[in-house]
Amino acid sequence: MLSLNNIRLSYGSKKILESVSLDIREGAVICLVGENGAGKTSLMNVLSDLVPFKGEIKIDGETIHKKDYLYKLNFGFFLKENGFFSTDISVSDHFHLIHDLYGKPDNFYQRIEFHKKMLNISSQDSTLIRDLSEGTRHKILFICTISHNPKYILLDEPFNYMDESSIDKCISILKELKKKENGILLITHNSAHIKQLADTVALLDNGYCSVEENVAEIMRKGSLESSKNSFLNYMKRKYSKN
Repeated sequence: MLSLNNIRLSYGSKKILESVSLDIREGAVICLVGENGAGKTSLMNVLSDLVPFKGEIKIDGETIHKKDYLYKLNFGFFLKENGFFSTDISVSDHFHLIHDLYGKPDNFYQRIEFHKKMLNISSQDSTLIRDLSEGTRHKILFICTISHNPKYILLDEPFNYMDESSIDKCISILKELKKKENGILLITHNSAHIKQLADTVALLDNGYCSVEENVAEIMRKGSLESSKNSFLNYMKRKYSKN
C-alpha cells in the first residue's frame, strides 16, 4: 500500500496542501477530484518528488526517503506538465529513455509495441514529439506510464485530448491492471470515467482530503442535480472544511 501521511505543501506564503492523508491500495482505483487550483496536480508533483514538501510517504509501511531514487521504480507517472524529457526527440528515442530510466525492465518493448498497436500510434516512431497532436502525445505518455510494469500508477487527467475510442481502450487497460493488483490514482473531472473505474473517490478541497468509498451513492445523489460536475458539488457540501 502507498500511504500519504499529513502531506503539507506551500508555494512561498501560499498554502496549497494543509494536511493530506490518503492510502492507495493495490488492486484499487482512487479518483481524485477537486476544483481547479485545489492542489491535485501539486499532490502528483509531491509523489514524483518535483517539489519540496513536509509529511511522510510510505510504501508497504516503509518510509520513502527523498534521496532514495529507487522508490520511483515502483511508480508510473502521467504528468500533464514535465511529461517529456524534450519535445525535440523522436517518439522512439523517448521510449528508449524511459526504458533506461527505469532500469531496463524485462518485456518493456513488448508491452510498448502491444499498446502502440492498441492505440493506433505504431506509425509515429520517427516523428518528433513537438510535431504530434496533443491527443497522440497523451497516448505516448500513457504508454510510458504503464510499460515498465510499475506497482502504482499515478495519472493526471490522462484522457484529455484523446478520442473516445482511445479513451475506451485506456480504460480497459486500467481495468486489467487493476485485476493484476496495481494501485491506481487518477485525477479526472469526468463523472463517466469515475463511474467506470473508481473504487474510491477522494475530494481535495481547501488543502484537505476527504475519502468516499460509496461511489455509487455519490454518483446517484450527484445525478439529482442539474449542474455540471454535480457529483463534485455534492461531495463538497458533504466534506468541505471551511
